Amino acid sequence: MPNTIQASPLFLSGNVALDFINTQYSENGIDKDVLANNQSVISWLEQVGQLKESPNVIPIDLMVISKQLRTELKNIIDQLLNGQPPKLSAFNHLLDEVQFLEQLDWDNDNKKFILLKKCRVKSSLSILEPVISSMLYLLTHENMQYIRQCEASDCVLYFLDLTKSHRRRWCSMSTCGNRMKVAAFRERKKKQ
Repeated sequence: MPNTIQASPLFLSGNVALDFINTQYSENGIDKDVLANNQSVISWLEQVGQLKESPNVIPIDLMVISKQLRTELKNIIDQLLNGQPPKLSAFNHLLDEVQFLEQLDWDNDNKKFILLKKCRVKSSLSILEPVISSMLYLLTHENMQYIRQCEASDCVLYFLDLTKSHRRRWCSMSTCGNRMKVAAFRERKKKQ
């Protein structure tokens, strides 16, 4: 994206992986990217509550790996929304590099077992494990027909429709939904 400016994150989708994809968007014709540098990736993970512990040393390639992961996740979602079987080889390669290790632990406060996911190898991808886990959960546990792209003509954001009626059309009713309803009202008035 040429002439891209750093942006504030949008947390509108109802899913961490979709919010991660939504870190690149356009607003009023201006391309924006939340993942502008390594620190912005760490900041996004902290804001979404998915950074278990701040890394002592931020991997030098974190932003680059984050953008590659975002592209892979977006490609999978786009293929699903277009009715195509998703190409998973690149994503599976990333999964292979992360090397998850699951451990059973006891939560003494809640008196129940919890499953901890850890990465065997400390790398940029291990920092992004919550995003990868969220995508895995989205693809294997959520109903694919509820993954949607905002219907506003100038919006590229994705969301998981968790409404009771599953009729959500916009990433946010207060922004895109309102604009589209006003535009439809004006169009109807013009025809009268």
